[in-house]
Amino acid sequence: MNKSVNNKKYTIIVNLSAFLVGMILWILDAYVLTHFVNEHRNSFWDNLIFDVKINNLLMRMIILLLLVVIAIISCSLNSRRNNEKIQLENNYDKINNILKLTSSISKAKDIDEKVFMSDLLNTAIEIIPEADYGMAYIYEEGFAIPVSAIGHDKNALINLKYKEFIKIEETEDILIIKNFKDVVLSNVEPDIRNMLKSNTKEVKETMFIILSLNGKKIASISLGISKDSAEKFSKESIEIARSLKNIPAAFFTLIKDYESKQDLYKEMILSIIQMLSLHNPYTKEHSTNVAQMAQKIAEELKMSKIEIDNVYWTGLVHDIGKILVSDDILDKKGRLTYEEYEIVKKHPVWGYETLTTNKDLSQIAKNVLHHHERWDGKGYPDGISGENIPFTSRIIAVADTYDAMTSDRPYRKGLSKQIAINEIVNNSGTQFDPEIVKVFVEQVCEF
Repeated sequence: MNKSVNNKKYTIIVNLSAFLVGMILWILDAYVLTHFVNEHRNSFWDNLIFDVKINNLLMRMIILLLLVVIAIISCSLNSRRNNEKIQLENNYDKINNILKLTSSISKAKDIDEKVFMSDLLNTAIEIIPEADYGMAYIYEEGFAIPVSAIGHDKNALINLKYKEFIKIEETEDILIIKNFKDVVLSNVEPDIRNMLKSNTKEVKETMFIILSLNGKKIASISLGISKDSAEKFSKESIEIARSLKNIPAAFFTLIKDYESKQDLYKEMILSIIQMLSLHNPYTKEHSTNVAQMAQKIAEELKMSKIEIDNVYWTGLVHDIGKILVSDDILDKKGRLTYEEYEIVKKHPVWGYETLTTNKDLSQIAKNVLHHHERWDGKGYPDGISGENIPFTSRIIAVADTYDAMTSDRPYRKGLSKQIAINEIVNNSGTQFDPEIVKVFVEQVCEF
């Protein structure tokens, strides 16, 4: 809008300037004829208007005409430059929107697929100019679930669940449908039909973008052109949509790979936990408590999904090294001797050595190695301090200590929750990371 106004202003100013310059030259010519050319004895006004000789008139008209032509050319060039600039800006915006979307791929493990589909829909609406409305869906067990909407009543539509409403051939990835709403309404249950009918806009044409993974439909986007619009989807827009769908394909591939890897972690770690429970039932229960509490701390610290997962898995296996410590020592009712305590202190190293036999667990192994280090450097096994201690290990240290103090053991009764909290607060800045203690006390203790 502003650019259009500026173009009009420029045209008016240039044309007015050309006219003024022409008039000034016309006046100067009349002045010269009156005062400096002997054969012209007419008055200034005669030479200006009433008694202009044909050759002078033609010269003046030609000059005026040239100025007008120059003004028109100037305006045309300016308009073309502005149009090219607008086109470049539009192209930049399209590229920028796509780049923002592609950045989600590297964060696939941290971004919910519903959030990603919402971002994908927003990007599609931005870069496909004909589209006025849109909806994004994910598919679960043969059901379509709207997760985002633009132009339609989003609040009413989100998380509806209904059977897939359109059959698609495996070779199809982009469909243009003239009566999309009718197709949808004729294939859903009556209550869903009424909900869709009253909360979606009327469209004349719909582009349906299907996202598949390994031959299985996992998500889709529908883009609609308003019923009153004169537009229709161009070949260029269809090709843009076809290119755009490669981005979510990469995103969902990474999601599935990550989930598969997490399933593998789960199987390995549950096997380890099973070994722990056979060796010492308390250790299994304690490890589960620590994992859940550490996960809660990580969530309150706004860590990423993959970091939260690593915290949880570390909590589950942090005491795996205690398999090599005898039950006589672990459940001893009296005070440990120096030699016995030195054996217990080796369990982080033994846990580390056990876990590093699997390269997929190397980061978890490092976290396990350092979960008994202290903020002041007086911990074990390496005596490292402060931020040199892995962040996950610092979280585990707080959760581990709290659960150990509040749990009943064969040789003592667990401390009260308040006494345990006071003990952790008193050791903030010496044994524990103050930032983690603050979050733990203020937001996690009700856990």
